[in-house]
Amino acid sequence: MHTDTAKLLPIARCACLLAAAVTALAGWPGAATAADDALYTVTPTISYRGGGRLEERDTADGRSADAKRATGVILNLQQEPDRLYELYYSRQDTRIRGSDVRLRVDYLQIGGLLRWQHPGFSHFLAGGIGATRLEARGNGSGSDLSPSLSLALGLEIPLVGPLHLRLEGRGHATFTGDDSGVFCVVSGEQSGCVFGYRGGAFTQIEASAGLSMRF
Repeated sequence: MHTDTAKLLPIARCACLLAAAVTALAGWPGAATAADDALYTVTPTISYRGGGRLEERDTADGRSADAKRATGVILNLQQEPDRLYELYYSRQDTRIRGSDVRLRVDYLQIGGLLRWQHPGFSHFLAGGIGATRLEARGNGSGSDLSPSLSLALGLEIPLVGPLHLRLEGRGHATFTGDDSGVFCVVSGEQSGCVFGYRGGAFTQIEASAGLSMRF
């Protein structure tokens, strides 16, 4: 438990840095206060993501995925000035702690975003439903595709022209059957299909930043 908490501390530090950036930039003279009427928004993102727990099938010992960087892109289509459709994609390459199995985590979700405008910035609530693909790599094999959802809270800060800074915290929940998500070790001292899900859920949290282009 102590080790898991220590691994998530960088996410908390990152969130504090994002909050400090918001405080500094919200009063920037170039910040706009009017609602943006842009139809489309494209946001490349970089995140620090932690969490995701698997169990050894024989011993039921928990193994978490290492907290690592993730990259992605978010596409928005305006429905109304402060209501947008959202398509979310993100990929993370990580490792199952204490093993030689590398794990690739892909999220693809569709949903929406609600925005509330303030002088110099806006805050938003976003969410989506879709699918998560987990794939073992390196000394591991096996993959799993399961339904998932995510929920995000964040801030948007106008920069220059159509550019905005997007800062958010997001939680992911992937829903699986009790016997799905089996990953095998194919070399080294370990051998066999030893990692799987129990309890039917794989959850992760992240802090992310992105540069939005509206047009």
